[in-house]
Amino acid sequence: MTSTQLEWIAGEAMAALKLPEERKADVERLVGRIGNMVLIRCNRKDIPKMLEPVIAQMAEDMIREEGPSGSGPEDADGGAVSAITRGDTSISYRDDTALTQAASRLMKDYEPQIRRFKKMNLPKDGEKP
Repeated sequence: MTSTQLEWIAGEAMAALKLPEERKADVERLVGRIGNMVLIRCNRKDIPKMLEPVIAQMAEDMIREEGPSGSGPEDADGGAVSAITRGDTSISYRDDTALTQAASRLMKDYEPQIRRFKKMNLPKDGEKP
């Protein structure tokens, strides 16, 4: 994915969700991850122009899945805090498996749109199948 594509897709997702500029780095990181997942799924090295809006929509859906606060406060190890209790002190961290499951579900939801852009993985000359 080129930097121009990354910026455009992130900008589209941010505009659609009316996110503040402070979230730009987080959105770009998410778009990059989704872009890589799509490239791997499609066996491609480039993102076609027609696939950019699909990735933007996928990013919007993933951001909605995260919740309104985005990544939220994080501890020193990078885990997002989901709840804090003061009486007898209790801190709960968000389970990243939920986001992993959301990403998997997202790919399944968009599979029909992504399928159009798949390339065949044919053996090269001299390679055995």
